[in-house]
Amino acid sequence: MVLANQYLRHELIEEREYQINIAKKCIEKNTLVVLPTSIGKTMIALIVIADHLQKTGANPNKKALFLTPTKPLAVQQYKEGVLKFLNIEPEKVALFTGEISWKKRSEIWKRSVIVVSTPQVIMNDILAGRINMEDVALVIFDEAHRAVGNYDYVGIGMKCREYGIRTMGLTASPGHDKDKIMEVCTNININWAEIRFESDPDVCQYVHAITKRWVYVTLPPGIEKIRQSIQEALNEYVKVLNQFGFGLSLRTLTEKRIAAIEHKIDEMLRTKKESSLFTARSIMASVRKIKHALQLIETQGVRQFLEYYENKLLPDARESDASRASRSVAKNPKMLEAVLRAKECREEHPKLSKIKEIVENQLKQKPDSRILIFAEVRETVSYIAEVLKDVPGVRVSVFVGQAAKKNKKGMRQKEQIEVIEKFRKGEYNVLSATSVAEEGLDIPSVDMVIFYEPVGSEKRMIQRRGRTGRRYTGMVYFLIAQDTMDVHRQYASIKMEQKMRAIVKRLQEDFMREEQRKETKTTQYLVERKPPETDEVREHETRTRSYKTQPTLYDFHQNDATRTMEVLVDRREMRSPIPRLLSENGVHVIYRILPVGDYQVSEEVIVERKRVEDFVNSILDGRLFQQAKELYAACAHPIIIVEGNWNGYTRCVSKNAVYGAVSALAVDFGLPVLNFENENESTQFLLQMIKRINGDGRVPKIRFEKKPRSMAELQEYLIAGLPDVSTVLSRRLLECFKTPLAVFNAGAEELAQVKGLGMRKAQEIVSVLRSCWDRNDGY
Repeated sequence: MVLANQYLRHELIEEREYQINIAKKCIEKNTLVVLPTSIGKTMIALIVIADHLQKTGANPNKKALFLTPTKPLAVQQYKEGVLKFLNIEPEKVALFTGEISWKKRSEIWKRSVIVVSTPQVIMNDILAGRINMEDVALVIFDEAHRAVGNYDYVGIGMKCREYGIRTMGLTASPGHDKDKIMEVCTNININWAEIRFESDPDVCQYVHAITKRWVYVTLPPGIEKIRQSIQEALNEYVKVLNQFGFGLSLRTLTEKRIAAIEHKIDEMLRTKKESSLFTARSIMASVRKIKHALQLIETQGVRQFLEYYENKLLPDARESDASRASRSVAKNPKMLEAVLRAKECREEHPKLSKIKEIVENQLKQKPDSRILIFAEVRETVSYIAEVLKDVPGVRVSVFVGQAAKKNKKGMRQKEQIEVIEKFRKGEYNVLSATSVAEEGLDIPSVDMVIFYEPVGSEKRMIQRRGRTGRRYTGMVYFLIAQDTMDVHRQYASIKMEQKMRAIVKRLQEDFMREEQRKETKTTQYLVERKPPETDEVREHETRTRSYKTQPTLYDFHQNDATRTMEVLVDRREMRSPIPRLLSENGVHVIYRILPVGDYQVSEEVIVERKRVEDFVNSILDGRLFQQAKELYAACAHPIIIVEGNWNGYTRCVSKNAVYGAVSALAVDFGLPVLNFENENESTQFLLQMIKRINGDGRVPKIRFEKKPRSMAELQEYLIAGLPDVSTVLSRRLLECFKTPLAVFNAGAEELAQVKGLGMRKAQEIVSVLRSCWDRNDGY
């Protein structure tokens, strides 16, 4: 029996049949678990970890990794999950976050049996060679739907496949796109799915009812007039676009359609540099801006529309390098008319009065209620909090993300946690929040969730809705402005959730069919009779084995691919996907603070990587040629990689200026500029270059100064290689101690006597000289 396990605290665990059945499958196969929010995905993961501990005897060389997207979730799983429900010594369980130094993590890793961590920390330690994935036997990916694109779950998943590690994914909302779901499964090496919905017989008894109510409001006359002016402005641009044959109308101008047209124009611009296409692209940018303004007035309110125009559109249009789209929209007569009407309007969006009414009624019926209100726009979140302060019994706080916007500070993670704790204790009973409260934070169950506007995503709707109905019956309100984008978004999210349910059910059936096919094939193989062994058969097998041991071209390719390859990478590139992609292709990535460049491939080759916009800006502010001088002085073959499409970035500077800069780099500095579309292309180029250079046995160097010639220069060069020692300091040291050997043998107190050195530098020098060399010390 799965629960008959010495590592589980049985007195704290409620035995649920569906959890046990799902856990059994997770123990056997790499499984994606899709369960509604709050019915025990974490407990299933803990049962699987307990089984793993029992089978391995809690062996530190067979670790279990529990990965969560954010630090607050990691802390929650560590304290309220692993330590609470598993019967294991606390010192064998580790919590890894970016706040713990890499040296301390390395020590903790060696003795830990279970590690709870964010994926970024684990991926960084893998890239730096501090973590050996051979020590890991089980990896659990919480919020597994994030395992797409460049997210670190993907890199860790590849390592799991490489080392044959058991994997398990947990999610309430895998998505409505089959290809995306399959991408998630592929990226974290999933070959089975266990799916339950609220209505399933073995789950429904543990699910609390959630009542949903849709509240429709009508825009008042003042806001309707503002809306009409914005629609007329939008219609002007749509008519111009239709001259290009796009066949658009206000009704068909969806986000998806806008993105498709922009993509089509960009593709055409790759082959044709016609002015009409640039005009069309600029008009599409204008359409986006006006469409956003229309959405604000329809779904948010007058205040939010004016905030967008006065603090975003107008300042952008006044910039010296403002785009044609920004200027066009800011001075459009109909937009100016809408702004004038908005400034004269004294009506507020009817959703606000509805929120006041709903919250007031809820607190009258249940004074100890907890209410969570979601809004897309940060200004709306603040406005809702202001409005609710006048409601009797309301103790409200805003809850927003960490990013600062236009002189408005965000909330640091520490502040977020403090607000959540006050909400849990009842010091606040209403939170007005942006999407940051959807997932990744340990927000307690609430009595009511209010959507200020519907969201056009089934994932986000499920995550928001799942904040209620966890321990008792919950209530969800959707506020919808009639005949606006709200209606379309609500319909879209419902249809996408239905589609998601159908797709994941088919996914489960596909995995089952594949399993049956494998079992049938295995059975057929086993029942086949082996032909009698004769001298002729033995001779044929001997010849076949002899043939197969001969190397092929593929073997030579494999040998080349597995050759040890190294590259020094500047720490600023840690968040780029390129180091991870290089590591996945067998390159040993060593992070350093590089004096120049981003990638040090060998003593002769340094690569500087820029985006197109950064390259253009560096021409304008004069940085480019200074960087070129430093690259030229540091190595024989410097290279600049520029990523992205040049189209759209030559408005700030003429094409001739760009061509002149590129030619000057090539002729004056011998510095080629290579243009690639994206990070993947840059990675492939770097990989081939690293293979070519490492094939010659070259190793990246760390020192970049020109080689010294005389004995004195050589001695100064040698001493200047010590930490924080400049050429001036190296000369002072040699004047004091006479020989480099005497410098190396000196103690910290002796070194500190040299002018400009000090005790801290002296101690660091002694530490460097007397510490054992460790090749894997990448940071």
